[in-house]
Amino acid sequence: MIRIRTKLLIYFIIIVVLVNGVAFFLYDSSEDILDEYEASFERFLLLNEISQRTNVMVDYVNAYLVEKDKTYLEEFQRERNLLNENKRRLTEDIEKEQNYVLIRNYKNMLDSFVNECTIAVEAFNRGNVNQYSAHFNEATRISSFIQETTLSVLNKELSAYILEYSYS
Repeated sequence: MIRIRTKLLIYFIIIVVLVNGVAFFLYDSSEDILDEYEASFERFLLLNEISQRTNVMVDYVNAYLVEKDKTYLEEFQRERNLLNENKRRLTEDIEKEQNYVLIRNYKNMLDSFVNECTIAVEAFNRGNVNQYSAHFNEATRISSFIQETTLSVLNKELSAYILEYSYS
């Protein structure tokens, strides 16, 4: 027959194992939530960076067109390279099946924006006032569309985040 001490020891071990199992489950769940939160935050930062980068690029192109200082052109080219890197990250980090069309359009806007800025700079270097003015105005207009679309993408991301975690 099993003695009371042995029974108590077995019950104690079972309780400790169960408590540790629950603690591990809670820890693992919280780690998953933190990882998802961090990924969402990184996506928000990427979208914000893209939005700010387009504004900076418009400023550099405008400064180059007004002041004719090559420093602004070099800064524009550096920003263009960084924007292209951000666009690549956009595909990897944000594009999903449910937002594919929106992100595809967003990337096309970024391509059009960069193209219009580049054409404006090239036309300015050739001395074609009408062409560089028209392309710079178009780049400015596309930049405002990018700002609006960034807000739309952020809204969709936040809505999806709220839906996913409001029922958890």
